[in-house]
Amino acid sequence: MTLNIARFQRWLERKQKLINFIKSENPDIILLQEVCEDNIDYAFANQAEELNKSLNYSFCSYERVTEIKKLYKAEDNGGFMGLAVLSKFPILSSELKMLKFYPENKDKKQQSNQVVSVNLNNKKISIINVHFENNDKSSKLQLKETIDYCKKNHLSSIIAGDFNMIITSDVKEIAGRDYWISYELKKYISFPPNQFSNNRVDITLDYILADKQKFKFDSIKCGPKNLSDHIPVLAEVAFE
Repeated sequence: MTLNIARFQRWLERKQKLINFIKSENPDIILLQEVCEDNIDYAFANQAEELNKSLNYSFCSYERVTEIKKLYKAEDNGGFMGLAVLSKFPILSSELKMLKFYPENKDKKQQSNQVVSVNLNNKKISIINVHFENNDKSSKLQLKETIDYCKKNHLSSIIAGDFNMIITSDVKEIAGRDYWISYELKKYISFPPNQFSNNRVDITLDYILADKQKFKFDSIKCGPKNLSDHIPVLAEVAFE
């Protein structure tokens, strides 16, 4: 399962709904984007660990990506935002891999991938948790960069997260030769319009890719709209 949890926006309202949904679906591995921790009281180290107080996944790995000035409201003290993985299976390693900086990036900061290795029944599985820049050109370049990284390091990976790629055909153009694409198996919407978004129509930003040499999809489905501004995407994945 992958979901951008939208920082602390309406967090107290959404948190229990998210916990209930995850418990009902019971995914083996969860990838989360926009996972935050604040500079105020650190009641929990980050939202992933806060969720896991109720979910009780055996393994939780959080990586800070960037410091941000506003988490809740204009006068707050800011905090940090990152990527997280919850897993029933042992996480062997987790590290950030910085992506190149592109001039089109609105926030004037570099993005990172969380590269995770999981021991799944004595098989080492490579998973890359992504949150690409929110513009069409940069997100395409960052997907290409991520796939090139996998090729260079001989990784047959699952790549999943918030791609910020509105044009679904671009994902197929870049990744379709080597990866199964969740959207190609089942068409879905992952980002409906909301009061904070610029889009006024339903779009898809979130994808799961699976290397064709090692994996295949058995099923794809989406969750409800009330857990975040994004909709969770879930895949059943078989592997060789």
